[in-house]
Amino acid sequence: IEPEETSFQISSNGITYYDPGNREVVFLDNDLKEVRRLGMSGSMVGKPILSANRMQVYYCTADAVRVFDTSTGLDKLLKTISYPNQSVEDILLNDTVLRCSLVDEWGERYSIFLSVENGQMVSEILSDIQVSTYEDTFYVKRPEGIQQLLIYGREGEDPFMITPASPFASGWFLESAKTLITAEVAEQSTCLDAYDLETGLRLSGVELPGGITPRCVELRPDTGNVLVMGYDKMAEAPVILSWNRAADAVTDEQVYSGPRYTAEDPDVIGLEACAIRAKEMEETYGVNILLAEDALVMQPWDYTFELEYQTSVVRQQLEVLDRVLSQFPEGILDGFQQKVNISLVRSIRGKAQSGSLESAQGLQFWDYGFPYVALAAGDTLEGAFYHEFFHIMDSKILSGDADKDVTIYFTDKHIVFEFDNTTVVSRLIEGEYFKID
Repeated sequence: IEPEETSFQISSNGITYYDPGNREVVFLDNDLKEVRRLGMSGSMVGKPILSANRMQVYYCTADAVRVFDTSTGLDKLLKTISYPNQSVEDILLNDTVLRCSLVDEWGERYSIFLSVENGQMVSEILSDIQVSTYEDTFYVKRPEGIQQLLIYGREGEDPFMITPASPFASGWFLESAKTLITAEVAEQSTCLDAYDLETGLRLSGVELPGGITPRCVELRPDTGNVLVMGYDKMAEAPVILSWNRAADAVTDEQVYSGPRYTAEDPDVIGLEACAIRAKEMEETYGVNILLAEDALVMQPWDYTFELEYQTSVVRQQLEVLDRVLSQFPEGILDGFQQKVNISLVRSIRGKAQSGSLESAQGLQFWDYGFPYVALAAGDTLEGAFYHEFFHIMDSKILSGDADKDVTIYFTDKHIVFEFDNTTVVSRLIEGEYFKID
């Protein structure tokens, strides 16, 4: 049982958790002695959630959210609801609000919040989020694009959001310490950082050996150290690390907290700074770089682009693209009769009726003689650009036209195009070429 397990709860009465093998809720006292086992209904789906006083057990069936009273044995309906996949996830605000996770038939994820008193819906969010509360402050972790949005605030006030140095970082709130711990996992190492939620400053940082992937983070009250539970791939075993943040203090004057931006109300100043950087790259490399709304203007008929508005993600996309374009031989992009247009977007999704792929990391297409390369945010951007750009070269090789002679050679896995002083190799990734008479 890991601390991140939703059914695992600690209170002044002891510990409770769900045993999926026997479909029972297990009650332990403060000495970790088993006190009781409660068998759950055979119609339950997912896992149950207990109230802090151990009096109520909340769970989902295929068509409802129900509550079982452990003292009376009464089982009653809380709310009728039916989704292909549904489960209870959290109980919040001093055991007054229940959060349920739902997945519809199209794979869309929802979080709904129900009053435990009468089952009335308090709120609904089109996202599968994680919520915690401490005193008068709420803390939210919400996946959006390639980022995990880390939001916190108080009721009636505009929320804040911490944007870590890396958009790929995962985060854990230490509510009682008003601290955020983030982890960026790379092949060679894992970097932990600690941010103060009141000032938005990064106060500590440490690099772990490669192969350790953090799973959850807790605060040790007696020492103030951070306990990191993870998995060591090299040792093939779980590990618990204790981190003394004071020993790894850093000096970083950048403020990482700010308002909670949305697609409807984005960080205009940050996006303008990204646009200025894109213009500098356009002048350097001779391409057009399309950001934000501009990237959505031209789309192929069989795919839909999703807007990327988070400045930290756009900034990271530009950094990768700058590194990639700098490796091209000088002048190679000048061979196109029209400049290559590079659209940076959040996602690329195929339209079902077109028979296209459900999603893609990169896409190339032509529109009225203008070449386009669309790139989705993520750690595959560099490889996607190379792949799509060379498709552009294959389909219209530099400045060649219909009157130029092109020699084509075949191998089992390659096609080689030669003309003038140019050679282009197209590699077959999988499958085989077919001879057509």
